Amino acid sequence: MTSRFATSCRAGGLVLGLLVGLASAPAGAQDEVDVARAKVLFIEGVELFKEGQHAQALGKFQESHSLRPHWRIHLNIGLCFKELSMFTKAKASFDAFIAEGKDEIQGSERKLVKTELEKLKKIIAVLEIRIVTEGALVELDGKNVVEAAGAGPVSVDPGSHVIKASLEGYEPYREEFLVSKAEHRTFEIDLEPLSQGGEAAPVEAVPRSKGGAAFWVMGGLTLALAAGAVATGVVALQKHDDVVALDDGTGDLFDSGGYSDAAYQDYLDERRPIAGSGRRLGYATTAFMIAAGAALVGTIVAGVLTHPFSTEKDAGAASVQISPVPLEHGGMLVVSGPF
Repeated sequence: MTSRFATSCRAGGLVLGLLVGLASAPAGAQDEVDVARAKVLFIEGVELFKEGQHAQALGKFQESHSLRPHWRIHLNIGLCFKELSMFTKAKASFDAFIAEGKDEIQGSERKLVKTELEKLKKIIAVLEIRIVTEGALVELDGKNVVEAAGAGPVSVDPGSHVIKASLEGYEPYREEFLVSKAEHRTFEIDLEPLSQGGEAAPVEAVPRSKGGAAFWVMGGLTLALAAGAVATGVVALQKHDDVVALDDGTGDLFDSGGYSDAAYQDYLDERRPIAGSGRRLGYATTAFMIAAGAALVGTIVAGVLTHPFSTEKDAGAASVQISPVPLEHGGMLVVSGPF
């Protein structure tokens, strides 16, 4: 990928040529105020690009082009799209630069665009979509496939995409998929007729009260065992405190000269049941904690398997996704989840 510095310098080198092109507009062909504004926007875009603010630079270039269309600005727009990982739009801009510039394109510019297009060939994926069911409407990422592709394959950026197909009297088709860099994939869409009754089979959502029965049972057991561990632990600590207090009181008595075999025997007789009860409560606390841990694992497994929080409302829940984007130094970024 072209370094940020090198790309910025190349974009900056277009300033003079574009400004000359703007200034040479035929009299009356463009309002002078718009031309002046277009020049300012273009220069601002170049500065933003140099600072690495590619999204902001793209907005400036596009606004400049809308005020005073000029073929050379397609190069700047294409470079912004490329830096933003919008590779198919970058290619479209470079193609427009070549198609509109024709013989006016300088050698260095033509070489730059050719290099960028060669790089994009190694990134952009291609989908071949074959529609078996005649008359079906096929959409890719919300756009009509026929309009997007014309009569040929569809070029897409690497990452996540959704293809849909529909036709009255047939089951709707939907598939979400990932494509990697420069991947070629073929889809053959053959819709299934509707089931008897003329309606598509509804998608059943798992009711909250039924789907998570095991989850709720295991969860309740976990809470009960945890409560038992807390209760026995508290009583065990109280027994420990009673033994400590008895030991301290007996020690004080012996230190003051009140020692006798009868008193010592009384001390042992009182201490043994308290200490024994404390030990048994300690064992019970440990057993409760182990059982609660096992029940917690069971609760998690039951939750994963039964999806206890699924409801009919969840079936139509919206989701947000950031498609896998190839990074400059390797790897891909993916963020997704239901909301």
